[in-house]
Amino acid sequence: MDEYNENIPKEETITDEAGEEVVLNGVSEEAVIGEVEGADEPFDDRDEDEEADEKEKLHCAVCDKEINFFTKKKVTRGLYICGDCEEKSAVHRYKKEMRKLSPEEALRVVINKITKAENFRITKSIDGYLLMDKPKELWTVPYAATAIKRIPRIDPAMIFSYDAIKSYELIENGNCMAKGGVGMPPIGGLLFGEDGAGFSANSEDKDICEQLQIMINLQNVSVPRVFINLIFKDIDKEKKAYGAAVLTAQKILSALENITRNKEGNYIVNSPADEIKKYKELLDMGAITPEEYEEKKKKLLNL
Repeated sequence: MDEYNENIPKEETITDEAGEEVVLNGVSEEAVIGEVEGADEPFDDRDEDEEADEKEKLHCAVCDKEINFFTKKKVTRGLYICGDCEEKSAVHRYKKEMRKLSPEEALRVVINKITKAENFRITKSIDGYLLMDKPKELWTVPYAATAIKRIPRIDPAMIFSYDAIKSYELIENGNCMAKGGVGMPPIGGLLFGEDGAGFSANSEDKDICEQLQIMINLQNVSVPRVFINLIFKDIDKEKKAYGAAVLTAQKILSALENITRNKEGNYIVNSPADEIKKYKELLDMGAITPEEYEEKKKKLLNL
């Protein structure tokens, strides 16, 4: 017991410049004196930019709005913008990439993104999931849950022209339920019942929908596809939420079909044999029933 007590650092005291005793508790006298002497100068771990912020008022590099330590948004070293410009440009979604750029390069990127965002005016919204600027023939899918929030949050990098759409698919529980696009037969009423409340095709025999999404394939190298997630957690197909999601899917597919069909030169008129082949593919993937396939086949062959 005595040996153990001897190994415990004993409390020692020193007297600082102010004449007050300071307990060492095993810490060196030099270290404590150093802390006491520097007590009037708080530890400063700020970078040079942050130190400069307090010496002069900061302004947004884009709109010149006054910002402070709490409202500034850092894009890269030495470049700060306001919250509104960050929201418009959505650069906060690309922090790693932006931090690699010089202030000049980053500023050009931010300005280009804001210009693109301001050029997009929402003239039509499909339940907040698909937003369109019909006069300019532009569209986008917001990255936030706009069905809940009133103001959609748009990423300028995700604004595309009508021409960018190549094809689209409705996917339920990992299975393609329908497919349409440039040069493909219209989905029309094949997928949904007359009331639009559910699938008329051969959907998987499950009472639960685990996932319902629309995949839009694009003619874009950097962004080859975009997903619209309508259901992303288990929902009983008897619930109203499932029916609402299916109705939204119907409206989105209809809008995408109108875009691809109405765009001049997009739709290629195929021969009856080509059309029958495409309907056979839909039959094989379970998107339409044998009865629906035979009905379409008869119409195409004028039987």
